[in-house]
Amino acid sequence: MKELFPGYYRPNERELVELWKECFFVLDANVLLNLYRYPKKACEDLLKVLHSVSNRLWIPYQVALEYQENRLYVIAEQIKKFDEVRSILGESEKTLRVGIERLQLSKRHPVIKADTLLEKVTNAFKEFKTELEHLEKQQPNVFDVDKLRDEIDSLVKGKVGQAPSNQEELNRIYEEGEVRYKHSQPPGFLDEGKNKPGTDDSYVCGGLCFKRRFGDLILWYQIIEEAQKRADFKKLIFVTDDDKEDWWWVVESKGKRTIGPRPELVEEIRTKAGVASFYMYNSESLMELATTYLGVKVEKESIERVRDLTQFEKATQAARMKWSVLAALRRRREEAADTELTNVQSAVVALMVDNRLIRLPNPVSVATNDMSAFPDATSAVTVDKISDPSGTAYAVGDKNGFILYQHDITADGIQTGLVNYVATRYTKGTYTVDASGTVTQVTTGF
Repeated sequence: MKELFPGYYRPNERELVELWKECFFVLDANVLLNLYRYPKKACEDLLKVLHSVSNRLWIPYQVALEYQENRLYVIAEQIKKFDEVRSILGESEKTLRVGIERLQLSKRHPVIKADTLLEKVTNAFKEFKTELEHLEKQQPNVFDVDKLRDEIDSLVKGKVGQAPSNQEELNRIYEEGEVRYKHSQPPGFLDEGKNKPGTDDSYVCGGLCFKRRFGDLILWYQIIEEAQKRADFKKLIFVTDDDKEDWWWVVESKGKRTIGPRPELVEEIRTKAGVASFYMYNSESLMELATTYLGVKVEKESIERVRDLTQFEKATQAARMKWSVLAALRRRREEAADTELTNVQSAVVALMVDNRLIRLPNPVSVATNDMSAFPDATSAVTVDKISDPSGTAYAVGDKNGFILYQHDITADGIQTGLVNYVATRYTKGTYTVDASGTVTQVTTGF
């Protein structure tokens, strides 16, 4: 069955040895961008691994574009960390000083010298801040010459795929992407909320319009296209630090277990481009296995630093996704509440027009969600509710009130001809109304 369902089988040890020996390594943009986030030694060790397979490296055009598009944001992100550390130091020093002073140790303790302690603490904080300033001067800024980019440029020179030939090619991917994402077909369908705050979904490069949410799908199609053209591109390892489940096959088994690339990806690249072996690693795994399969020595501490960042990014991404989901739910609730308010208001206007009312005699002032008592359930026939739209006088036996649900609009002495201005008796929200028919939504209920 392996020939029929190759994506469901992990490579065995012999296959992995052959794969690492013969494959091309395809890098994602996040692998290059994370080099700016690692400590110096970890960055150097990962670059060492990449240089060891430099003759078998390739990156899609989309990866190179996303690297250039996001590089300065990542550098600025690292600079921002210095201000965040200063803020934490300031708050910590203030909290410690206030806490010690509150104890009034000079008056209440025979041994502890509060002034001496505070002086030592102040000196320690000053030393920390001085070291922080020294380190900040070493941190590359957005205006500085980027030596790391120079090295990356050298590493991938001549190994970047072609740009899309025209806008029609990209538009076709976007159209296919809409269908794929609708059916949760990988990759990229989890990138719907990918945009940075304050940015648009689209950006322009080389006269072409790129949509961020289809970035993963563009690079995936570019990998497939390259494999279709090249006979030596039939064994591939894709290195990505994206841990979302639109790339990875994840199974819940006493926690989430990552098995490998999603089976659909293995099947698609095999079917469309004849790729015999496709596998995926993140930067941590690539560095861990480099000694075994490439003979490249990588420091254990470097791997741990890469792992630390991976875990931090996972936690951050999970929080971001949770916030995105909550924000989306809140927007849906707000939209639903607004729609219901509009519907109730429109129904009141229709009722007043049908019944030739300029003002409601007894408008509801206590919030209710019962539309059989809204907007005016107490106007009595022959007193407030005098005649129906045809001019016939209401009489005892007709139903009191001007209401949105089961309104008695026909004056015939009995409760017939009931009209519903709203679809259901109860709404989610609660409402009041004034005599002019203006509705107020007191609670949304969503």
